[in-house]
Amino acid sequence: MKRIVLGIIILNFVIVVSASADNGGTQSPFSFGAGARDLALGGAALATSDPATAAYWNASGLARVERISLGAFHCRLYDSDVTYQYLGVALPTMDMGGFGLGVFRLGVGGIEKRDDKNLLLGETNDNRLSFYLGYGRSLSGYDFGLALTLEHHS
Repeated sequence: MKRIVLGIIILNFVIVVSASADNGGTQSPFSFGAGARDLALGGAALATSDPATAAYWNASGLARVERISLGAFHCRLYDSDVTYQYLGVALPTMDMGGFGLGVFRLGVGGIEKRDDKNLLLGETNDNRLSFYLGYGRSLSGYDFGLALTLEHHS
């Protein structure tokens, strides 16, 4: 019993220390969030996210998905040509919980491409994609979730 309590205390300490540390430039550009409603709640969506955004916010929310849910989000960041987009879907199963898939895109076009002598070579684009796959299931009255995130930059 003492080992379990000590393990819980150490785990809480590690979580608090890692959450309070600076990110050192490793924070994802998709950390703004997903979904207009969830963003308007200022991050409170962690507990009550829309099923279509649950793969991003909290995969355990997929455990109680009752019907197919589809959500999309599009905006321009900082009054510029940078677009921030999200598309998500949540799929329930009969007795295995729910699955969720989310796709982010952050992109900007029309970037001037120049050589070392500052000669214009044309234009290029910068795109980032992020894929979220989530699964949630209820066991003994508790909701559990698992999420996998992949990011690609081109």
